[in-house]
Amino acid sequence: MKKLFVLLSVCMFIGLTGSTLAQISLSGDLQVRARDDIRDYGDYGGYSDDLYYMMRAGLNVSADLGDGVFGKMRLEHYNYAGYIYTSGSGLDGSSYAPTIPGSNDIISRPTVNFTQLYLGVNREKWGVEAGIFPINGITNPILDLHFMPNVMVDIPFTLYRLNTLVGVSGYIAAGPGRINAFISNDFNGNYVEDAEGNDLNNPHDAYTIGANYDFKVSDFGIQPIAMVRIASDSVAAPLSYGINLSSPDFSGVKLGFDAALSTQSVDGTSKYDAQLFRIIASVDPGFGSVEAWFDIAKRTDKFEETPDVDHNYTYLWLLYKIPLFKSDHGSFTMIPRVRRITEKVDNVADYTRYKIELLFTMAFK
Repeated sequence: MKKLFVLLSVCMFIGLTGSTLAQISLSGDLQVRARDDIRDYGDYGGYSDDLYYMMRAGLNVSADLGDGVFGKMRLEHYNYAGYIYTSGSGLDGSSYAPTIPGSNDIISRPTVNFTQLYLGVNREKWGVEAGIFPINGITNPILDLHFMPNVMVDIPFTLYRLNTLVGVSGYIAAGPGRINAFISNDFNGNYVEDAEGNDLNNPHDAYTIGANYDFKVSDFGIQPIAMVRIASDSVAAPLSYGINLSSPDFSGVKLGFDAALSTQSVDGTSKYDAQLFRIIASVDPGFGSVEAWFDIAKRTDKFEETPDVDHNYTYLWLLYKIPLFKSDHGSFTMIPRVRRITEKVDNVADYTRYKIELLFTMAFK
């Protein structure tokens, strides 16, 4: 705790002396959320209803050395979406934390980690960065399909990987748009052999290579995208591809469509075909904004000696962002939100989950 206090004190000192060290800046966000979590397993399980509270905070530190050379890091709790809970249901893989003697605490005090840590160069025509770098899983559902095929919907890449990859990414201007690409280290192995040359340990590295091309046609955004994992024969190596489309603003209404496909056929691993389609709408009602999207997804698990198994998913996301306060230093927003997730597997599962939430978020700079 003493080390954390020293670290935060140094960061605050850097921010407060911004007039002297103008190339270093601080920003961040805070969130408190109440959630009613309703799960219905149909005839294959049971029913549960739990009201609990969630809290999250993140601190961003950015250093600009000039001429586009920069370094960035983010400090937050490295956990399921960065949250701590007042729930004892083990949502984050844990149970109730021990209480402090003489107190009424029912939640643990979270640790703080570097959830982003990268440096790079950002120029007008090209850029590159390396380390633990951010990539937006909410606007790129292909990341859910490629990296988290066992769950697929309910933004798993955001929840479990905190919208980050480890590796190198970059961009270059090309024609009417920009090519973005990355190489991520998905698994890291260490080859070892004995004095006679026999394998002792041989878990090979696995990498994903991804690229997309961002461009516009008559103010419509178009982004074809593809990803492939390079790995040894014993590691799943999916090939994923898709497209993201977005419309210009039509009198306060913006529309979007995402489609992603993924296939994995390496022998000795779980084989599957998967697809996800998303329709998005954003509406400006005159005060705040209303956002909604609907996913239809399917994963077909393939077996050699038994019939294939289809997992069918739907996902509804509906929210209303209500601005409560805004200044040059940041904003304070209230967000009522509803999410509905379903999964159906013939003769195995009929699962529905509702997340009914009220969020209070603050962004500062």
